This record gives sequence, structure tokens and C-alpha cells, in this order.
Amino acid sequence: MKRYGFFILIIFACLFLQLLFSHQLNPLRIKPDFLLIAVIFLNFYVDFKEAAGIGFLAGFLKDSFSAGIFGANIFAFLVCIVILAQYQRYIYREDLYLKVILVFLISLLSGFLNYFIALSRISAPFISSFFWVIFPESLYTTLVSPLVFWIMRRCAKKYSI
Repeated sequence: MKRYGFFILIIFACLFLQLLFSHQLNPLRIKPDFLLIAVIFLNFYVDFKEAAGIGFLAGFLKDSFSAGIFGANIFAFLVCIVILAQYQRYIYREDLYLKVILVFLISLLSGFLNYFIALSRISAPFISSFFWVIFPESLYTTLVSPLVFWIMRRCAKKYSI
């Protein structure tokens, strides 16, 4: 039970950071995806069913507080979890460099999925969406991920997760 409480605490802390960055501390309107970082981090500590539950919860919360199509983030997070699950056995969980590269790639994938899902409601050209939204957001998420991973790893060790 302590383990699930830890997971929920991490998800809600990242949701709080996500909401804080999106409204208060961000003059460029590009924000890191803290929930995606949490999903990637927690995916290395749980089995597939728990990871799917964590991804669903994180996507549901992100969809609940965003203006996009409801369910787009749930779908994107679950696709990312399936892909991570396929390669998880080849990745050493303490290798920070590889996890940072994974954050960049998974963040790009999530951005692409959200863009293609949103095509039914918007008509933004792909090139401008990529260079003005998807790539900068993926880069920003990647740049903050080592600090977030370090904090989460310290918390996971403290609570013996």
C-alpha cells in the first residue's frame, strides 16, 4: 500500500509542477512535461499492469487540466508505456544518460501523437507545430528530466520502493 501511495504522490506532485509551470513561471508558454517524466521513471520500478495504471492516471489528470481533446494524453502515455515495456529489459534502470535520451524520444513521440490526434480540431501545419511546439517542449522536458529523476530516485530510495 505504501508503494501505491508513493506512485500517487509522485503523479500528483508532477501534476502540481505541470500546472505551476504552465501558468506562472513560463513566459514562452513552452512547458516541460513532468507527468511524462514521472511515467517514464515509474515504468522502471513496476510491472506492465501497474505502469499502464500509472500512465492512465497521469494521462487522465493531464487531459482533465488541459484544453485539448480528452483522451489524447491517455492514449499517448499508454502507447509510450507499451513501447518502453518492449525495451525495458535492455535498459539499465540507473543509467541516467539513457533515460534522458528516452525522455527526449518518448516526449517527441507523445508530441507527434497529440498533434495527429488534434488534427481533427486544428489545422496547424506540421512543420511549424514541430519547430514551435513539439521540439521545444521535448527539449525543455529533456533538460529538466535529470533533476526530476534525481529527486524521484532519492524519494524512491527513502521509501524503499
